[in-house]
Amino acid sequence: MSPMTGQKRAITFGLMMLATTVLIVLTLSCVATPAETVETLAEINTSTALERSIYAISACLAASVALGVAGYGLAQTCVVAISAITEKLELFSLTFAYVIFLEAIGVYGLVIVFFMLSKL
Repeated sequence: MSPMTGQKRAITFGLMMLATTVLIVLTLSCVATPAETVETLAEINTSTALERSIYAISACLAASVALGVAGYGLAQTCVVAISAITEKLELFSLTFAYVIFLEAIGVYGLVIVFFMLSKL
């Protein structure tokens, strides 16, 4: 496999930024309701079928975007990392950091999915 070109790096970076943005928006959308707007405890637990379906679709979107981008980024990064490590062993820690950051995007996406599914 050939190393990543500038265009592939830009696409990978753009997809990672898109995933991060989507995860931040979804995180902010599932923040708990402030206490001032809730009349009774029963009002917190009641949700319509539309709200439940929106949360389910949002959870699916969060999982697919986060895990898809993390998987694509890992596929591209690991190929380059392995070839760089075979050339120079000193690059192991640097390439390992990239892999860890991509794994963190996937794990963060799963955490958001579990938060969203807990609201169902």
